Amino acid sequence: MSFLNRKLRQYYGYKQYRKKVRDYHGNKCGVCNAIDKPLLIHHKIPLRDIKILYSLNNYNKIEKCKILWDVNWQILLCKDCNIEVEKEPKNWNYSIYKEYQFNLKNE
Repeated sequence: MSFLNRKLRQYYGYKQYRKKVRDYHGNKCGVCNAIDKPLLIHHKIPLRDIKILYSLNNYNKIEKCKILWDVNWQILLCKDCNIEVEKEPKNWNYSIYKEYQFNLKNE
């Protein structure tokens, strides 16, 4: 488990955040629609990239980082689908980040 992942799970608002993501996404896997399996929160932008982009190295920065807590940038995945998604090559590029920044400016 990465530094950022550990810090997120230790954050006092994490339980409320998990509930918010589950409620927003209908408490089902975003790939196979499973409702009878444990679900994981998967960030559309990998945590390691968010950590670098926002220099997240303390709780204050983690708390203020909007992209970490925005349910539109998360998806629920069952364990099987999460494994498959993680197998895919990381083709993420900064266009996703730029789209997020554009959306923030226009809120």
